[in-house]
Amino acid sequence: MKRKIFLFATAMIIALAAGAQSPFFKKCENVKGVTTVYVSKAMLEMAGNIGGIGLKDKTLLTEKIDNTQIVTSDNAKGREFIDKHLSMITSDKEYEVLVQINDDKENVRIYRQNIGKGKSRYVVICKEPEETTVITIEGSLSLEDVARCTKR
Repeated sequence: MKRKIFLFATAMIIALAAGAQSPFFKKCENVKGVTTVYVSKAMLEMAGNIGGIGLKDKTLLTEKIDNTQIVTSDNAKGREFIDKHLSMITSDKEYEVLVQINDDKENVRIYRQNIGKGKSRYVVICKEPEETTVITIEGSLSLEDVARCTKR
């Protein structure tokens, strides 16, 4: 009986660790002026079963994405908090910069980190004069898939 309990507890810990939010996301939770959204694989699978979704989008939602984390703010204090803690992502040597776009009103960067077993973590950072948004997508996605996910 003890062995079964130990195996169950170990499986639960592994499952929780696999679906855990990033340290950056956790840092931003419960900060006034910052909105955080976590979408689990189960919710993405449910969304993929809604009628009217094309096969490519359904495959993307139900098979390729493990989870999505969104952190955003449209007020000065929230943007300042996010900017202050972005180094948790940008200074990590395991992330490579894939795309960097700078123009007068918008600054966009896309980072990728290999997280093993054919999966990657993509981080899209979009800074505009009135809003900062950080989107993290984990799964077995290509860069084309990430571009489809983050289109406005």
